[in-house]
Amino acid sequence: MKYLYIPTSTLNFNNILSSESISPESFYKERNFGYHHWYSIPENENTNVILLYDSKCFFKRPTSDLEDHPLLIQVRIDEKSLSKYADGVYYSDHTIYLDPWNTKFIFFSSEEKKITLSMSDSSLETKVIQLHRKNNMPVEEKKPQQEYPIVEFKHIDLNTIEIENDFRINRMKGFLYGYYIGALLSLDKETVKKLSKSKESLNILSAIESSIEKRATNHQSERLNFLLKDILTTGDLYKNLSEINDSKNDSINLKLIDWINKKITQLESEKGKKRLSPDESEVVIIENNLSSITTLSNKLEQKLFKEWVNTILTSKKYDHKINSFRKELSDDITLKAKDIFATQWRNSDTQKFLNKLRHHIGGESFDVEWNNGLLSSVAAVVLKGEDWNKLLTFMQTKGMYDYRLAFSMYGALNGFANLTRDFTDLLFSCDSKYIADVYTEFHM
Repeated sequence: MKYLYIPTSTLNFNNILSSESISPESFYKERNFGYHHWYSIPENENTNVILLYDSKCFFKRPTSDLEDHPLLIQVRIDEKSLSKYADGVYYSDHTIYLDPWNTKFIFFSSEEKKITLSMSDSSLETKVIQLHRKNNMPVEEKKPQQEYPIVEFKHIDLNTIEIENDFRINRMKGFLYGYYIGALLSLDKETVKKLSKSKESLNILSAIESSIEKRATNHQSERLNFLLKDILTTGDLYKNLSEINDSKNDSINLKLIDWINKKITQLESEKGKKRLSPDESEVVIIENNLSSITTLSNKLEQKLFKEWVNTILTSKKYDHKINSFRKELSDDITLKAKDIFATQWRNSDTQKFLNKLRHHIGGESFDVEWNNGLLSSVAAVVLKGEDWNKLLTFMQTKGMYDYRLAFSMYGALNGFANLTRDFTDLLFSCDSKYIADVYTEFHM
């Protein structure tokens, strides 16, 4: 293991921290996930490989309208995984995956660092930055004396096998993040009931507030009384909901909306969320495939879930927003279930549920019983998996309270690079010991 240095531009900073990796420039155009462009610089201009130097030197970037500044990545890496390019220069024809223990982002000016970090704040896909910010982003105010040379270009073939490998790694990392974050989002059954009623109440109150008369209809008033009887307890501010029909109390609706918003925040922050320990091995990934899952007790469902994850949800066929392939996805998961169930398929509950899901996408009603099982989880993802917040709210309205299966499928469909910061921050906002344990598991 030795320290090597990758010169690049700060224009690539958000790209690097969206996937926590650096790839040869050509990979970004071919890999079908994350950022599709890499800004090349003369000191690292071979499109099919990454150049790594064995010494820390200085380099400049030309004056530009863009915030294009020198950024030096220090990585601790096994040089046996690299090849010699020139004297003092190695190359990698595969992606280099980064982590906080073996990586530093070196800036040559405090102002350039400040600008780069401020620009990362507007990027939803820039993740894990807080893991690196404290110890891994030094500023070399005293610049190295020597500048990097422009080495002679050498043609090296594009490693297409590694591009395929990166795609798979990205999808399975998304699966793992989704599973662990799904556990953190899970609540107990009674809390979810109150949360669902609170959110429906909020929707009704918002509709009243946006109406011309700003008064509840009889139906709205009756529904609110039913929904809030389990939420409003003795001592709460509003005991008599009929006040919202009083035209002399126009502000009562806004006050109630504010109160319910606070109630929702309180319910969503309830303790008792499950922090999964990697030692429990609820899910095991081997060679970029889901090998086992103990969450499901039924052996047939275990097999079906693994097949869905390994052959459908992580395939290149599904590579955009779910609303663009919802029907095709529902067909494929149904056909896969038919293959797995074989002689047990006909007239099974799984056949009836999945066919109802397919017909619902075609416009029919969807009268099914919702629970925390595999079928409800996959249906929720197919119907609302384009956004994690919408998916969570949808499951809560259906009374679901265990989100491990659903969000693992959501993560597999999107891949790690496309997960947004507000989603991954649910994990990274935990205490440092837990983050380190889980994060280490993801990078083993």
